[in-house]
Amino acid sequence: MTFNSFWTTLTFLLSSSPYNYSPLTIGLFALIGILGMGFGPPYSRFVIDKFVPLFSVIIGELICLMGIVIGTYTGRQSVAGPAVQAFLLDVGLQTAQIANRSAIYTIAPKARNRINTAFMVCIFAGQLTGTAVGNALYARGGWIRSGSASVGFLGVSLLSCFARGPWETGWVGWRGGWSLRRRDLGPKSGKQEKGNSATDVEMEAGEDKLANKDDGQEATNVSEAVSRESGLAGETNTTRRSSEGQQTGRDGSTT
Repeated sequence: MTFNSFWTTLTFLLSSSPYNYSPLTIGLFALIGILGMGFGPPYSRFVIDKFVPLFSVIIGELICLMGIVIGTYTGRQSVAGPAVQAFLLDVGLQTAQIANRSAIYTIAPKARNRINTAFMVCIFAGQLTGTAVGNALYARGGWIRSGSASVGFLGVSLLSCFARGPWETGWVGWRGGWSLRRRDLGPKSGKQEKGNSATDVEMEAGEDKLANKDDGQEATNVSEAVSRESGLAGETNTTRRSSEGQQTGRDGSTT
């Protein structure tokens, strides 16, 4: 919501007094976001990959909040305020989005396409809402009023983040611990390498049963093959003895 609200109302701010910028100059402000894009890969490697997604989401929203406060309450006096807001908003939003995606993809790994579709629908709805609210508030109270609404939106978002801990299985609470480090990192030893959960045990038992079944089937096939070969060999010997007996009888008759 705050992203679209900012970029929509920024056009109104820069095209009016005291700036009176041309459309080309206003469009160049979008290049500031390129600097924020370069922040994503190193942050993902050193922070998102090592800590729970909630930590990065909170960090990203705090960065966005700092940028919006600076841009909202200094934007009428200096163009540096909106420039700083554009940079921090892109950095914070990218940080939160990457962390959110890493979180939602763990919900159901086999249904990532459906989860991503639902996620993008929610983002699109938020963008439409932010654009509509930002335009309406700017028309009524100007730049500061629309920016103050964005501050309120981020405040509500941060409260919702703090209401649920990183290991909470329900909707609200901090059960499961306060640790922000991911628990699936680091070497595992002993029984942990083989898996000590009920699911792992069941999977291993199923694999053993499948292996035993394959071994039994293979032994049966071998036995059948040996039996067939033995039968063919017996038939061959019988036929050979019968032929020899007939030949001996003919020889005796001739004599």
